[in-house]
Amino acid sequence: MGTALVILTLLTLGGFVAYIGDLLGRRMGKKRLSILGLRPKHTAVVLTVLTGVLITLITFGAAMLSIPVFRQVVFQGERLANQNQIIQAKNRALEGQNRSLADENNKLVPLNRQLEARGISLQGQNKKLTGANTMLSASNARLESQSAALRISNQRLQGTNVTLNKHNQELRGSNDHLTSANRVLTRESESLRKENTELQTANTALEDRSRQLRTANNQLNTALEKLRNEQTELQHQVGDLRVATKSYKEKIWVVERGYEFMRRPIPKGAPLDVLERTVQYVVYETEQELKPERLAALGIPRCWWAPPRDFSGTGSKEQYCAWVARKLRKESGNSLLLRVIADENCVKGRPVPIRLDWCSNDVVFHGGDLITQILLDGRDSEGNLIGRVIQFLQSQVRIAATTLPKPMLPDATELGKVSYDQVVELSHEMKKLDGPVVLKALAKYDTRCAGPLHLDLRVEPL
Repeated sequence: MGTALVILTLLTLGGFVAYIGDLLGRRMGKKRLSILGLRPKHTAVVLTVLTGVLITLITFGAAMLSIPVFRQVVFQGERLANQNQIIQAKNRALEGQNRSLADENNKLVPLNRQLEARGISLQGQNKKLTGANTMLSASNARLESQSAALRISNQRLQGTNVTLNKHNQELRGSNDHLTSANRVLTRESESLRKENTELQTANTALEDRSRQLRTANNQLNTALEKLRNEQTELQHQVGDLRVATKSYKEKIWVVERGYEFMRRPIPKGAPLDVLERTVQYVVYETEQELKPERLAALGIPRCWWAPPRDFSGTGSKEQYCAWVARKLRKESGNSLLLRVIADENCVKGRPVPIRLDWCSNDVVFHGGDLITQILLDGRDSEGNLIGRVIQFLQSQVRIAATTLPKPMLPDATELGKVSYDQVVELSHEMKKLDGPVVLKALAKYDTRCAGPLHLDLRVEPL
């Protein structure tokens, strides 16, 4: 605002000075005045210049006295401009720091989320430790009560000990009397010692026989305990077999033969080393995927690799992967699909044999090929049309895609995914036609056996 005011003042002042100088010069020229012996022409020029200077001084003085902003611009303009440049440089530096801090903040957001998740985990562990601490406190209280009972018992024993000391003094007196009697008995003991020697010899023989009998008894007890454990294990196995037999009779399979755990497409003409690494990767990923938690959710205790019937190796995982890679190399003239599938029908509680299987991954549909179609009536309600379209996608399209001469492998996540908004838009198109229509499901792109299948849904009047 101050700068604009200065410019406006200068422009106004320049115009006013030009006007007054011209007016004063014409009048002085007409009067032919002379000052200091100058010619009238030069006198008019001098007076015009002095008048312009005087007007400028008066205008600047009035503006400086009456307008604080103008006064600040005149006296502090250069310092303010320098300060403005410094502030702008600081502002650019602060903007750079702000951008760097924003980048660091974006980097710290995932770390903060990890720390929050770790905090939730630690809270769960803290709850568990609190429960354990409560149990330990209860156990400590029980131990303290038992300790109090033992202290009371100890006091009673101390009283008994005093009584026994008195009895002991009485027994010392009796012992003196017995010492004399003992001398008599010593003589008798000599004769008895001879008899004892003979009895010890007989006792030694009896002890050897007793040790042999105890050893035999321990062996029999060990065998009996082993038989009891085997009997218990057999009872559990019989129970499991009864459950498995019932499941086999009723065909209650937890995993059916051919159930797919993992798949991986293999391009045409892949070299042998690439095939070996691919097979090893699929085996590794399968073992990582089949964790005990997922198997427990399916009712499966474990999975094991079933060797193929024509596999002649020692059964090691490396030989198995190399054997499969060689088989794939023989068929590498075509695109292939490598899968991990269940080798047989399995009931709950039984381990599942799995194996590597492969098939040709040929093109099943070309872009624009008709998969299937259905006849609908656009005069039905929008709800009925949406329900018919969803049923058409879930059943008829899936059946048509998986029952061709070269069918796609069924996979619920890859066969013709369509959003609900697309279904609603199709129902609107059919309502606009207001009559019999044909809903066609076409392949949007070239689609191989392994998928995914992208649909191009079209509504055409009949």
